[in-house]
Amino acid sequence: MGRRRDRPPDVPEVDALIHATESGDRIPCTGLVLQEPLRGLSGAKARQQIIERIVAFRLLNPDREGHIVAPARHNVCRSRAVQASPIDALLAQLCIRDELTILTIDIDFKHIAKHTSLQIWNS
Repeated sequence: MGRRRDRPPDVPEVDALIHATESGDRIPCTGLVLQEPLRGLSGAKARQQIIERIVAFRLLNPDREGHIVAPARHNVCRSRAVQASPIDALLAQLCIRDELTILTIDIDFKHIAKHTSLQIWNS
């Protein structure tokens, strides 16, 4: 996988994702996350290269229950002074529902995990 210009240097999570994609692992991901690398791209070639890589990801979709439970998780975090956006709460809920470990460099998920059963990937 090509390196993005803004790739953080020597981040184990980024290295793990690159390794997984290069190994052909079927990485579970949501549409919300799949959109992230496509934002702000100006060239069709760069866009196509990213699309070719992300189509191999296994798409996770929230169900009705996820949309009901996610706000409750958000509220629990907020009541404990933990920043958790509604999107982060939904992503956490998907991982909890499917018993997945989240691979992230977003510190907010580490705080969410302290108050939920969310599992965070550790190197």
